[in-house]
Amino acid sequence: MIRFLSVGSGSKGNAVLIYDEEALFLVDMGVSEKSLIAGLSRLGKGMADINAVFFTHSHSDHVKSVAFLPPGLPLYAGRLTVDFPHEVLPRGKSVDIKAFHITAVPSSHDAKDSRGYVFEKGEEKLSYLTDTGIIPGKTLAYLQNSTIFFLESNHDIDMLKLSGRPPMLINRIRSKKGHLSNRQCVEVLAEAIGPRTKEICLAHLSEECNDPFLAMAVVREGLLEKGIDLEARGIVLKAALQWEMVEG
Repeated sequence: MIRFLSVGSGSKGNAVLIYDEEALFLVDMGVSEKSLIAGLSRLGKGMADINAVFFTHSHSDHVKSVAFLPPGLPLYAGRLTVDFPHEVLPRGKSVDIKAFHITAVPSSHDAKDSRGYVFEKGEEKLSYLTDTGIIPGKTLAYLQNSTIFFLESNHDIDMLKLSGRPPMLINRIRSKKGHLSNRQCVEVLAEAIGPRTKEICLAHLSEECNDPFLAMAVVREGLLEKGIDLEARGIVLKAALQWEMVEG
């Protein structure tokens, strides 16, 4: 069974462990070495148990602690995604590791060759996608009927407008190369939820322009308006946090 542990999710640092009984992967390394070790310990694992690391893009909150990873550990990213040595995994291409089939899918962010990842094992699928202003059409097809969605729900539009942030920053966040809002997250999920969907974890929430309870309320109510009752379907909804680990 595919599971995840979010060690940290947000603009201060990102790292998520995705695993089952036989394999363990890390997506991004933007948290401290201490935080990652604590997350691994929670699973009864250590650095040596990580099978591979997948990087989404080059912003510091996703790569700043890469130097703490063990030498020789396979690191995957696009040709232009990061500036340190790595295995090249182009968007739209896949790699098989143990029983997992892992595909890099396009995102739309102001970083070169940015991407999310879809982890598949048998009939289970975990889709990881944050730091994207829109969902490219090809990517939406990959997300369909995921067992678990780890999906960006970065900001509440009204909170962002009233945040006092410079107009240039607000426009950047709201742009097609920025971040998904709570309402945009609803639209994506409404298109992608399927009969196999069991869990949704809202991710990369802004600490200043969002709130976990608000984000979950907007998603739950927004989907209900579209005829998707999460409770009736038995779909668990939660939010990944910046400073607390969240399991799924």
